[in-house]
Amino acid sequence: MRYRSSALLIVFGVLLTQSIPVSAQDGVKSCVWKVTGEKTSIYLAGSVHLLRPQDRPFPSSYQVAYEKSDRLWLEVDIDKAQSPETTKLLLRLSMYDGDDTLQNHVSDQTLASLRRFCEQRKLKASAFEKLRPAIAAMTVASFEATRLGAKAEDGVDLVYARKAKEDGKPVLALETAEFQITMFNRLSASDQEGMLRMALKEADETQESMLDLIRAWKQGDVAALEELNRPLNRFPALKRILLDNRNENWMAVIETELDSSGTAMFIVGAGHLIGENSLVSRLQKKGYRVKQL
Repeated sequence: MRYRSSALLIVFGVLLTQSIPVSAQDGVKSCVWKVTGEKTSIYLAGSVHLLRPQDRPFPSSYQVAYEKSDRLWLEVDIDKAQSPETTKLLLRLSMYDGDDTLQNHVSDQTLASLRRFCEQRKLKASAFEKLRPAIAAMTVASFEATRLGAKAEDGVDLVYARKAKEDGKPVLALETAEFQITMFNRLSASDQEGMLRMALKEADETQESMLDLIRAWKQGDVAALEELNRPLNRFPALKRILLDNRNENWMAVIETELDSSGTAMFIVGAGHLIGENSLVSRLQKKGYRVKQL
C-alpha cells in the first residue's frame, strides 16, 4: 500500500475507488458504531463524501442505523451549503483579496509543479491563481476524484440526506460550510503549501490510494484506516484543526443526544472515527458502551 497519499484523501473526504463487492455475512465489520448511554443509543457512521454509483451498495449496517434512528446529523446543512448565497461566500473565503495571488504565498518550485499538473490535465493554470494553497490542494484532489467519475451526490452524506428528506426525517447540522472553509485559512502558510505539494506529488497515485481506502472503509478495517491516515501526523496543526478540535466540539452534541429521548444517527467523515482522539475513543474513555457493527 502507498500510505503517503491516503492520508490526504482521508482529510479531504475523497475516499473513492472502483466498485468493491462486500459480503453482508455476519461478522463483517463496517465503519458504523453503536454508542449506548444510560438513556438511549446513537449511531456514528463514517462517511465517504465522494463516490461513484458503482461503489454501492453501502454496508448494510448503514441502512440499519438509519432505519433505527429518529433524526440524522450531518457535518453541514447541505441545502444551505449549496445555496447561491453560501456558494458566493465560500468562493470569497477561498480566494485572496485584491491583487494578491497564490504565487505570492508558495515557492517557485510549488508553482511550477502546479503548472505542470494543469498542463498534463489540460486545465487552465489561471483557474488556480487566486486560490489559497489549501483550497488549491483540495481542488487538485477533487479533480482527480472527478476524473474517476466520483461525485458528492453519490457520497454517503448526500445519499442519506436525500433519503431523510424523502422520508420526512429531521436533518440537523454540526457546523456550517463557512466554518469548514475558514478552518483552512487558520493554517500556517507553510502547512498550506505542504498540503498543496502533497496533493500535486500524489495526484497520479490517487486511484491506487482510493482502492486501498474504500476497501478498508467498506470492511470497517480500523487498523488499515489508521495506518493509511498516519502520514497526517506530518501536519499536526492540520490534524488538530480538521479532526481533533472538531471532534471535541461535536462531543457536546453527541452527549446531549445520548441524554435525550429517541435515537440519532451521526454521519461524519471516516477520519473522525479512527485514532486516539477520535469520537469513538473519546466516548469509550467517558464510559459509554461502544460497539462496532
